[in-house]
Amino acid sequence: MTGAGLTAWEEKAALSANDPIADIGLIPQTTIMTLWSEILARARREAFQRYARLSDNLRGQLFQIEPSQNIYYPALITLRTGERRDAVYLCPALPWFEQWGVWPDDDKGKKAVSLEEVIDIQPSPSRLPLAFAEAIYAAGESGMGYHLFQLMFQDGAVATFGAGGAVDFPDLPPGRSPNDIISVKPHAGREDPSKRSTLDYAWCLYSL
Repeated sequence: MTGAGLTAWEEKAALSANDPIADIGLIPQTTIMTLWSEILARARREAFQRYARLSDNLRGQLFQIEPSQNIYYPALITLRTGERRDAVYLCPALPWFEQWGVWPDDDKGKKAVSLEEVIDIQPSPSRLPLAFAEAIYAAGESGMGYHLFQLMFQDGAVATFGAGGAVDFPDLPPGRSPNDIISVKPHAGREDPSKRSTLDYAWCLYSL
């Protein structure tokens, strides 16, 4: 899709979309299902090897956060170093893999944080309010591997955003906060030259 009239962020989203099966249109459906079943079986084994379980303390903190899509927990975390890091998604490993088809550690287009470095989990102050995030997810992708949407603010202002497969951390204009948002319009603003993107978020997976 590169060079087909997409904006820079749309090209990036398309190029970073991970399809575990190449040339999928040339493969019989039964073969695709068999291959995907084998990939998921391997992922189940790998999940416990790659990702730690939540401690009782972290589990209690995590479940104070309302997830989007039932698996994305937008969080503000504290690391063993004392660093506080916002815009981190805590996610159960296998359901995450079923959505994305590749571990974040194996994808150069994604950033990852090890759960073993996390000592505290709090709700992210930067997350899009849940109802608005779910409305964007429910509307589906605006194109291959990306979402377009507009957010409306209390004073009547509108901002357009382009995001990849995760939309919970829009990079709001200066002076705006998630509490200022009053509505969302999926798939809107394609011709807006002032599109914004998302915050520089990271993934933190854990085993169930």
